[in-house]
Amino acid sequence: MNYINEIKAFYDQLETNSLPSPAIVLWHALMLINNKTGWQPEFAVAVSVLEVKTGLNAKAIERARNTLQQAGLITWRKRKGNQSAVYSINSLYDKLSSSFVAQDVVQSVPQPVAQPVPQSVAINKQNKTKQNNNPLPPKGSKTKNQEEGWETLVEQRSLSAPLKAKVLEWLRYKAERKELYKPTGLKSFLTEMENKAREYAEGDIISLINECMANNWRGIIWDKIKGKENKKGERYEFLI
Repeated sequence: MNYINEIKAFYDQLETNSLPSPAIVLWHALMLINNKTGWQPEFAVAVSVLEVKTGLNAKAIERARNTLQQAGLITWRKRKGNQSAVYSINSLYDKLSSSFVAQDVVQSVPQPVAQPVPQSVAINKQNKTKQNNNPLPPKGSKTKNQEEGWETLVEQRSLSAPLKAKVLEWLRYKAERKELYKPTGLKSFLTEMENKAREYAEGDIISLINECMANNWRGIIWDKIKGKENKKGERYEFLI
């Protein structure tokens, strides 16, 4: 499983199948944990750990994981006693790739040979085309171009892959709130993220951003992790 491909596929699906914020935050936390395991097919994690990584309480986590399971994004099951629940993440990238392949096969089926079009019909179509000299861009093209621009800027920064993915998620969150960064502001924000990545542990930053989004906060409240010991030497190793 490829971390970046899965995140891109996740947000592609959100365009047509929206999810509540707690479910989005929980999905990212489970992806983070599964990445640390080396993408094991199944992994166990305690609710208390998920509370720390998402900023959600136990009830919200239970609702969010049921939402994710109903959406076909994860499967999970309880175990006896005080044992942690077991989770499995379903690959969205593989699912979407299979869908695209199927579409390509359908489109490659030979089409019937077109019949000659009467001259009068052809002229009418030509006139209609001339009347529409400035067609509107395809729906969603602006958003796609915007995200491609973000990806280019973020990719140039000295951040780990999980932090880059989390920064892109934060930018989408701000766009949904109609609070887009202007070019100078975006540059300052990315520089700040690089500075914070050197100051604080990677997992703490990701958890903080998740908490800010889950609580619908306007900005990242860095004071929440100020004073914590810098665990730079103990950062997680991510497998991409």
